[in-house]
Amino acid sequence: MTRIEIIGFAMELVMFAVAMYLYFYSTNIITTNDRAKRKRQEEFISSYSNWMRPLSLALMAITAVNIFFRFV
Repeated sequence: MTRIEIIGFAMELVMFAVAMYLYFYSTNIITTNDRAKRKRQEEFISSYSNWMRPLSLALMAITAVNIFFRFV
């Protein structure tokens, strides 16, 4: 692998990790113990989870396919 391929692979892994974090956040798997932050998180999730879940799943699928085909 050349340097540019390694950088591209690292960026794909970062995008996959961000998509996983967004999905876990939008499904309330990642939570906090602070009540004020928890309330803000629930308000954010209630207003944005309708589009955040499918888009994060789509981003995970696209990056997973890219990572898979990098090694095939």
